[in-house]
Amino acid sequence: MAEAEVTPGDGTAAPEGGAEGTPSAAPATAGAASPQDTTLLSRISGLDAKVTSLAESNKAKDTTIEALQKQVAEMQSGTIDKDEALRAQVAQKDAELELVRKEAALARIEAKYPETFAVLGEAAAALTADQLAASEARFAGVPAETTAPVPVGTGAPRAPQGGAKAIEDMNLAELRAHLRTFGPSDLGLSD
Repeated sequence: MAEAEVTPGDGTAAPEGGAEGTPSAAPATAGAASPQDTTLLSRISGLDAKVTSLAESNKAKDTTIEALQKQVAEMQSGTIDKDEALRAQVAQKDAELELVRKEAALARIEAKYPETFAVLGEAAAALTADQLAASEARFAGVPAETTAPVPVGTGAPRAPQGGAKAIEDMNLAELRAHLRTFGPSDLGLSD
């Protein structure tokens, strides 16, 4: 085996029988690769992987473009698949059937609950039968069943406003007014 010749410019060895200036797989020294060689080899590997992934994605895009071009050509020539035409007809018939069902439901609501339908219109279709009956009764003038409102707070009830105040809670003017209500006999004096 012949020794590789070291080129003076970059310190790398020229490959055996290879062109000068191409990267060498064998390092210039017999033992370990130089950091520069390792870095270059790592960069080359990364670039190779990137080129491979780009080529694969390019090939996938070309396949997609060809399929789309065929589909456009079929649509332009009017040769759309018969199944697709039938599916479109079925979807149209389903939409018509849904519209007829909705109109029939609205007609039943209008016949059974005319006041509610007059006020709510198509929104009445979203209500249940109980809600429709209750709203019909309200709109027709029958008072709705009401219950007494439940108090919200849990605090003690307030004292009535018209009651007498305790003597300890009265101010001077209130106390004088209260004393004037007593007669002489109430105070232990004789007339």
